[in-house]
Amino acid sequence: MPSLPGRHLLPLMLVMFLIGGAEVVAGPMMAPMGDSFGVPAARIAWLPASYALVYAAMAPLLGPLSDRLGRKALLLPALVGFGAANAGIALAPAFAVALPCAALAGLSAAAMAPNAVAIVADTVDAPRQPAAMGRILAGLTVSFVLTPAGAALVASRLDWRVAYAAMAVGALLAAAAVATMPLPRPEGRPRRVGVAVSIAAAFRQAGAAPRLAATFLWLGVSIGVITVMAEILRRRYGLSIEALGLALGLFGLVTIAGNLLIPAAVRRLGSPSRAVLAGIAGTLAGILVLGVLPPLPAPLAVAAAALWALGYGIAGPTHQAVLAGMAASLRGTTVALTASLVNLGIVVVAFGAGRFFDTLGIEATIGAAAAGVAAGLTVLLAAERRPAAI
Repeated sequence: MPSLPGRHLLPLMLVMFLIGGAEVVAGPMMAPMGDSFGVPAARIAWLPASYALVYAAMAPLLGPLSDRLGRKALLLPALVGFGAANAGIALAPAFAVALPCAALAGLSAAAMAPNAVAIVADTVDAPRQPAAMGRILAGLTVSFVLTPAGAALVASRLDWRVAYAAMAVGALLAAAAVATMPLPRPEGRPRRVGVAVSIAAAFRQAGAAPRLAATFLWLGVSIGVITVMAEILRRRYGLSIEALGLALGLFGLVTIAGNLLIPAAVRRLGSPSRAVLAGIAGTLAGILVLGVLPPLPAPLAVAAAALWALGYGIAGPTHQAVLAGMAASLRGTTVALTASLVNLGIVVVAFGAGRFFDTLGIEATIGAAAAGVAAGLTVLLAAERRPAAI
């Protein structure tokens, strides 16, 4: 297998950064964006929800296509479309204009994420794949650090629209870099194999079904809660916009620490599966403390957030890396399904936040999300007890 030079991982890290940034950029800016568009702040959650909904719907269709046509054939136009969509949000005169732009960004991301991950699996030698996968997925994690903090700073000092304009510029820079990358054509399935057949084959891989189900239940839902965490903290703890950016930035830094601790966690616990289970347990505890239980004193709330970030930082990339390492001929399909299910979870939480934060309340809404995370943990625990399940 040809090995992708290390410098070519940087554009893929940027791709993942942009994808993650689009999911969380609105979080600390919901209040000023709502004022600008003349809608309730909670309704701004519909932007990441629309993004994630289209992403979830289209990724399973585009994944098999990339297995046939090649990764760059989809990734380049997707990056251009992503840039145009974010520019559209920055220039939108009304919420009704911003919403379809967010959907276009989701369509573009549906081709971006699966191809970026699949490129690593296609072009990096097997012994180096875990480290390389961790590097590009670190782009996603770093976006959770820098994007909320930067968006909060920009919204408070300049204008929220500047944050979306920066996302547009980043996408065009990534497209220019990807265009220079030498990529082989993947050894995919025959062209005559349909999308439905490829998807069914991906689910039939050993251990794939429970992991894919848990991808929606725990990973997608927990990331969905992260996308609205700023609004949770603003309402429950009364933080200012700048304080929200700082809080989310610190959350992201601890998440990165979790990424770095993955090898140690796997060694300590004996397997990637157990590291994932432990990480989900920490994630669930943090969600319950910050979003469901009565507000705690600041030190306890910070400890709960750190536990959540650490657990997510360990479990998220480990969970995705195992799925990405399955059959090479179905890699694009499997990675696309993973991305789709993650974003389906984000959709459920984001739409739930926009619809129910002002009616049922944050505690009930996030309590339902916590139940989903608990269900994902249960699915993986059951699979862990079955011989050779995962």
